[in-house]
Amino acid sequence: MNRLCLLFALCALLLISACVPEPITPIYVIEYPATWTPGPTATITPHPPTATLVIQRTAGPAPTRDPNVRRLPGAPRGSMGVWLDIGSVQQESIPLLAPRAQIFVETEKSDTPRASGNFLLLRVDGSNENPLPEGLLSRYDGVYVENVPSNQLAPLREKIAPRLVITETSLQDKDAAAALNENADGICFCNFLRDADAPIETYKKEDDWQRDIETLAELSAEPDAVILTATRFPEDAAKNFEGMQQWLDYAAASFLLGVNNSHTFFGFQGKAAQEFLGAPAIVAKIGTPLGAMFKANGVYQRRFSDGLVVVNPTDEARAFALSRNYLSVNGTPLSQLELPPHTGMILLSVK
Repeated sequence: MNRLCLLFALCALLLISACVPEPITPIYVIEYPATWTPGPTATITPHPPTATLVIQRTAGPAPTRDPNVRRLPGAPRGSMGVWLDIGSVQQESIPLLAPRAQIFVETEKSDTPRASGNFLLLRVDGSNENPLPEGLLSRYDGVYVENVPSNQLAPLREKIAPRLVITETSLQDKDAAAALNENADGICFCNFLRDADAPIETYKKEDDWQRDIETLAELSAEPDAVILTATRFPEDAAKNFEGMQQWLDYAAASFLLGVNNSHTFFGFQGKAAQEFLGAPAIVAKIGTPLGAMFKANGVYQRRFSDGLVVVNPTDEARAFALSRNYLSVNGTPLSQLELPPHTGMILLSVK
C-alpha cells in the first residue's frame, strides 16, 4: 500500500512540473536607420551608417596667377597659331578675326577686348629714350619692340620681367636670328617668304625659300622661344584677290613645314591682308608633326598626325599621285595633286 501511494505521488509531481513553462531568454530587435548599408538582418551585424560630407566655405576672390611667373602663349592643339597686328586690321573685321588669333599686338591708343588665354603685346619704339609708357604695362603680357639695338634687349627684358620682350627684325640668316633670340624672349621673323614692298607677283627662288624654312625651323626648335612670322604685302596687293589667296595657302603651308614648337605664330599682314585669315587653311586640324620636312616628287612635304603639307616653291608645275587618299581643307577628296609654281596645300587625312 505504501508503495502504491509513493508511485501515485511521483506521477502527480511529474504532471505538475510539466505544466510550469520554462524561462525564455528575451531577443532584442534594434531598428536601424534606412541609410545604413547593408540593411540589418538577424544574421549580420550592420555596418556603420553612411554619410555625405558637406564642406561650407565663404566664397572668395578667384585665384590669380603669380606675377613673378613667366607665362608663354600657346597655339591651339593640332592647328597653327595666329597673331594679329591690330594697327593694320580694319575695325569691323576684328570681331571676326579675333577668335582665330592668340596674340594681339597693339599701340597704347588701342583697346582690344581681353579674352581668356589671349596675349596682348604693346608695340613700342625702341629708339625712344624711354620706350615704356608709365602705368600701361599692367594691361599687357609683354612688349613688341621695333628699332631696338640688340645690346638694349637684355636690360629691357630684365626691367619688365616676367613679361615678354619680342623684337621685330628682318632676318637674312640663321646665325643673326639666333643672336637676337639669346637676348629676348622671342622675335618676329618679319620678312618671312617675301619683302613687304615687293610686288605680289614676286616670289623668292627655291634656295632662298628653303633658307627661310630652315631659319624658322631652327628658331622654333628652342622649346620656350616665342616666334612670330609675318608675310607682309603693300597696300595695293589686296586688289588682287586670287593672288592673295594663293599667297595665303603658300605661306600657311610653308609655315607648317618649318614650325617646331607650340609657341610659334603665323602672321599675314598688310592692308586688308589679315582679312584672309578667316580662310579654312588657318583652322585646319592637321595634328602634330611626325618628322621634318623632306623633298619628294619635286615638292617639299611634311607628314602630320592628321594630314600632309605640300609646297612647290619652284617655277615649274608638279603633278604626282598621293600615297593615300586625303581631303582638301574644303572637304574635296584627293588621290593625286597638281601643284602650280609657288603654291602650297594642307591635306587632311580621311578618317
